[in-house]
Amino acid sequence: VPFSLVQAGGSRIVRGVIDAIVRHPDGSILVLAIAPGTPAPLDEETLSLYMEAARQMFPGADVNGRTLYCN
Repeated sequence: VPFSLVQAGGSRIVRGVIDAIVRHPDGSILVLAIAPGTPAPLDEETLSLYMEAARQMFPGADVNGRTLYCN
């Protein structure tokens, strides 16, 4: 899911692609990031950015996230 995100302060625009978004029947959102190999520090930052973008896409929704690692 492509996104453009204006970060706090409005001085930086970030563009990217969220790997997957699941919208549950209760309106909550699950953001999925897919990463190769084993967990790395950058993975948390990426998921956090994806979740921030999802919160802007779905205002008021409960947004959670998970990183899936593929080998």
